[in-house]
Amino acid sequence: MTIPRSVICLALVILATTARAQGDSVRIDTSRFALTYFNQFTAGGLLGKRENGGHTVSASMIHGVRWKWLSMAAGLSLDSYHEWNIVPVYGSIGLDLGRSPNSGFFVQFSAGPSIVRHIDREFAFVVFKEEGGRMTYPSLGYRIRSEKWSMYVIAGYKFQRIRYTESPEWSPEWGPVPYKFNVVRDMERICIQLGFGLH
Repeated sequence: MTIPRSVICLALVILATTARAQGDSVRIDTSRFALTYFNQFTAGGLLGKRENGGHTVSASMIHGVRWKWLSMAAGLSLDSYHEWNIVPVYGSIGLDLGRSPNSGFFVQFSAGPSIVRHIDREFAFVVFKEEGGRMTYPSLGYRIRSEKWSMYVIAGYKFQRIRYTESPEWSPEWGPVPYKFNVVRDMERICIQLGFGLH
């Protein structure tokens, strides 16, 4: 029995259409899950009481990804605290409060360990051995967007805890070291920064 060519052609067309329909049915709309890269460079002041070292400076850099109104990033800062230089290395999560594509408020929370270095000034006869620290930094900001760039104004509360040991300069010939203190020091500052970034 010979199958007519018209029947064979019709069957091939139906199979091709069915296969295409099945392919379309499992296609995922990746636009809903699209991530965009952004960075942020800011600098400003750490505002504190005079007896705690007064006002000093801070600079920060973060790189991350944004999905809709949520952002996640990694960054580092260089913070000056009178006789200490501190470099926090941290993760950051942010949330846009508005729905405007061009500008709006956002909240951001950053936290991570810190590299601590003492600046030798008037402590000529005291030895500091740094052990590190940790930083937490909740903040509120406002972002103004242009075509490719964003401008930032950010204010927040920066909490920095450091650990170190303190002992006098001492020679083994003089006998045992007379004292050695293990110190935990907390430094709290209001941080205000201006900056820019690529989005």
